Amino acid sequence: MVVDATTAAVEAYGSVGDVPMVAYDHPLLFSYDSDTVIRLPRLIEYDYPNVFEVFLWSDTWTARVNGSLVRDFDGVSNPTDYVNRQLGIIKRWADE
Repeated sequence: MVVDATTAAVEAYGSVGDVPMVAYDHPLLFSYDSDTVIRLPRLIEYDYPNVFEVFLWSDTWTARVNGSLVRDFDGVSNPTDYVNRQLGIIKRWADE
């Protein structure tokens, strides 16, 4: 599910709009149980680095896309690729 949320963030970043956002009702998340989707931000908050910078809460959630990281996750298609991208970002930060 994190990979699908990441894909949604990459799509949102590439679309026309003021602030790229992903919400709990994004079509890529429809295949998951609604209780799980509602809890997704809690999982992502502890998964760093990730493509989101702010979660806005009410009964549901909306997440603002982190423009400085989202391009690094373009093309992620599976969990292994996702983790490898995270490790690449961390390595880049360490090298800097």
